[in-house]
Amino acid sequence: MRMLLSLSFAAALTVLASTADAQSGGAYSITSSVIAGGGATFSTGGSYSLGGTIGQADASNAMTGGGYSLTGGFWPRIAVLLKADANGDGNVSVNDVFYMINNLFAGGPSAASACVADANSDGSLNVNDVFFVINFLFAGGPAPSPPGC
Repeated sequence: MRMLLSLSFAAALTVLASTADAQSGGAYSITSSVIAGGGATFSTGGSYSLGGTIGQADASNAMTGGGYSLTGGFWPRIAVLLKADANGDGNVSVNDVFYMINNLFAGGPSAASACVADANSDGSLNVNDVFFVINFLFAGGPAPSPPGC
């Protein structure tokens, strides 16, 4: 009886182990991945689309096999930056005004990107940027230009 239970347990383990292969199967296989630079953020083929940011297959030329193609890459940080968003929260608001004032006059933290905090695009972060954002937010002044940095 004990031998029968051991054989049954071994057989069940073999069945479970043979169905737990998550990395490959059929025509699909994941062999390796590296962290590299360049490439694109979206790859498409047929009715499939794949977007990735890090830990994906090599970020370089397109890798193809059968009817599929994969081009690796990273989301560039500059694509999500907003000119005059000094505190980096994704919005231009009075909070950015206070953030700039705190940085310029009270030794507060600097903006994540000096170029982005340069709201009027004159090449430096100064009190003119504070007034530019106040004018934009409350007096209908011109909107900050898209970041070119």
